[in-house]
Amino acid sequence: MSRITLAALGVALTASAAAERERRFMVTAIAHDLRTPLFTLRGSLEAIEHGVGDGRYLDRAQDKAAHLDRLVSDLFTFSRLEYAGEAMADGEVDVADVVRRAAETVEPLATARGCALHVDDPRGGLVVRGDAEALLRVVTNLLDNATRHGR
Repeated sequence: MSRITLAALGVALTASAAAERERRFMVTAIAHDLRTPLFTLRGSLEAIEHGVGDGRYLDRAQDKAAHLDRLVSDLFTFSRLEYAGEAMADGEVDVADVVRRAAETVEPLATARGCALHVDDPRGGLVVRGDAEALLRVVTNLLDNATRHGR
C-alpha cells in the first residue's frame, strides 16, 4: 500500500472511532433523558394503584407518558436521519403556523402550570425553507421546556 492510502485509512479509522464515541455518548444521554420521566410515571401509577393521591397523579402520569412519547419520537427521527440517510423535507414553511401548532400541543401542560400561551401572527407572514415537521419538533420542545422549567 502507498503512504497516501495508509494515511487515508488512518484518517478514516480515526473518524470512525470518533463517530462511535459520539454514538455511545448519544445512547447514554438518551437513556438518561428517558429514565427521569419513566421514574415519575412509575411512581404516579403506583400511587394510583395503591389509592394514594388524587387526580394530580393521573395528570402527572399522562404528562410523563406524553414526554416519553416525544423523546421516543425524537429518537426515531434521529435514527431515521442518521442511519437511513433519508433527506429532510425541503419546502416553504409558514413559521406562524408551526408556532401555533406547537402552542396547541403544549397548551394543556401550560394551562396546568398556570402559564398562558399567546401566538401573534407576524405582519406579512414569515415563510422559511425547510422541514416543517423538524421545525415543529424544535418549537414544541422549546415551549415544553419553557413551560416546565420557566418561572
